[in-house]
Amino acid sequence: IFSPFFSSGVPTMTTTNIASRMAEALAGKHPVAQGSTKPLASEETMHAVVWQGKKDVRVEVVPRPALTHPDDAIVKVCAASICSGSDSHVYSGEIPGLKPGQILGHEAVGVI
Repeated sequence: IFSPFFSSGVPTMTTTNIASRMAEALAGKHPVAQGSTKPLASEETMHAVVWQGKKDVRVEVVPRPALTHPDDAIVKVCAASICSGSDSHVYSGEIPGLKPGQILGHEAVGVI
């Protein structure tokens, strides 16, 4: 549940919000595939935007992901964009737990 304020008036946000609950109600809740980001054992590669540290983002050749769950899909990205919100925080090194080598991207259009 998204709650902009506790009774104390202090802003807060929980792990789910109204929009996600509505989407789950319409589409049904599906479990997240576990282990679906493990690379293939083969030599297949792709290009990806990779965070290497504060203000250090590169396009690198990385292993292609594997289909490891029946509901997995691999999307060939045809167009991508920079998110002015989260991407700027990632670039600045403001996101806790981000480790060098992490592949970035969530603003994309592609073909399954």
